[in-house]
Amino acid sequence: MKVVADSSVLIALAVAGKLDLLEKLWKVVLVPREVESEVLVSGKRGSEVIADAFAKGWLVVREADVERVRALVRRPVGPGELACLAVALSEGADLFLADDPAARKAAAELGTGVVGTVGVLLMGVRHGHLPAEELDGIARTLLSGGVRLSARLVEVLRVAARGSGTETSGT
Repeated sequence: MKVVADSSVLIALAVAGKLDLLEKLWKVVLVPREVESEVLVSGKRGSEVIADAFAKGWLVVREADVERVRALVRRPVGPGELACLAVALSEGADLFLADDPAARKAAAELGTGVVGTVGVLLMGVRHGHLPAEELDGIARTLLSGGVRLSARLVEVLRVAARGSGTETSGT
């Protein structure tokens, strides 16, 4: 399965100390150069952990032909998200990891599956890479680390942590 990640998911998982879930779930994750530039800014939250993932070779940079997809995307999305969509289309990616609502809708309109940070965490639980009991603490870490999560998504994590939750579509 080919997977492309946007900066929001990379940063959130790095802040939570769970960036390695991406490697465990997919072995290799593609990232456009624009996103690499966003996440490797010195002093940015999670940048050292993300840099280590690039160095280990499981986060892989791909060049994006943004102009090719600009006309296909009918929603205003940022340059990083647009580059991710370009890489997803050129690589035939099955999944786009993003939290931005407009980028998620654009990916769905282009026929690419979408999962956000919370969805990745729930997949980690489902595949045995993350104990469900850790999800409530991860939610607190994300919120205290400045990662924006809606009250609904925090509740999804808390319910899953209690063991009675199942993955919610669109997470």
